[in-house]
Amino acid sequence: MTQEDLPEALAGDARTLVVGTGTAGRMRVPSETLEYLPSAGLEVVVKQTGEACETYNRLSEHGPVVAALDLAC
Repeated sequence: MTQEDLPEALAGDARTLVVGTGTAGRMRVPSETLEYLPSAGLEVVVKQTGEACETYNRLSEHGPVVAALDLAC
């Protein structure tokens, strides 16, 4: 996942991006992306997809949040 994969997340009003790395956690988020997103105004939370969904649901009760979930691995 790179910043080019996230135009909707960057364009919205969310301040938190929850990334789901797949059921087994195999998807990797490059360090460049993790460094870039805070400078674009997004706090980033990276977890396996099941836990990422739970985190998204909890955080969405308190304000705008967006998720990018790997559903394949």
